[in-house]
Amino acid sequence: MNRKTLIAASSLLLLLPALRLQAEPTTFVVTPDSSMVTFVSVAPLETFDGTTNQLSGLFSLEPGNLGAGVTGTLTVQMRDLTTGLGVRDNHMKKNHLQTDLYPVSIFVPTAVKQGPDSLASGEPAKLILTGIFTLHGMTRRIVVQVDALWNRDGDRLQVTAKFPVRLADYSIPRPQFLTMRLGEVQQVTVAFTASVRKNMASQ
Repeated sequence: MNRKTLIAASSLLLLLPALRLQAEPTTFVVTPDSSMVTFVSVAPLETFDGTTNQLSGLFSLEPGNLGAGVTGTLTVQMRDLTTGLGVRDNHMKKNHLQTDLYPVSIFVPTAVKQGPDSLASGEPAKLILTGIFTLHGMTRRIVVQVDALWNRDGDRLQVTAKFPVRLADYSIPRPQFLTMRLGEVQQVTVAFTASVRKNMASQ
C-alpha cells in the first residue's frame, strides 16, 4: 500500500464514526404545551369543531434521509376534547366516543410514502405518511397529509397533519336523529412543534 492510499484509508477510518452518527435517527418529543388537535363536523343543520391540546409522544426519523423511515407513537387524551358546549361535550364523550372505555386515541406512523428525500432546514415540505390509527377501540391503516418545517438550528420540527375520520370505520354510533347534526366524516387536523430529545439528538 503506497503512502497516498494509506493516508486516504486512514482518513476514511477517522470519518466513519461521524458518518455513523449522522445516519442515526433523531428522536423528537411532542408535548401538550405545543400541540393542538382539532376535528370539524359538518352536517346539514350544524357545523362545529372540537379541540384538545392533550397530545404527547415520541417519534424518530432522519431529517436528512426520510427514506430511512419513521417510527414512534402519538397519543391523544380523548376525555379532554371540548366543543365549547358542555351539554354537547358530555353527550359526545358518553354516547359516541365512550371515553370511559376508550380514553385515548393512538397514531403509529409506518412510512413516508411521498415527499422529498430529506428535510432542508427552513424549507417547508409536503409529505404523505401512512400509519396505524386506533380510535374507539378500533384500529385502521390511514394516509395522512403532512406539512413539515425543520429548524435545524433550533432543534424543532413543526408539523401540521390532516386526515378524515369516518365514524362508521371506528364503530362510533351515530343515531338516526343526529344524521342532520353530526357529520359522518370528521376532518381532523393535528398541529404541533416537536423538539429534539437532547440525550438522543444526532443532528
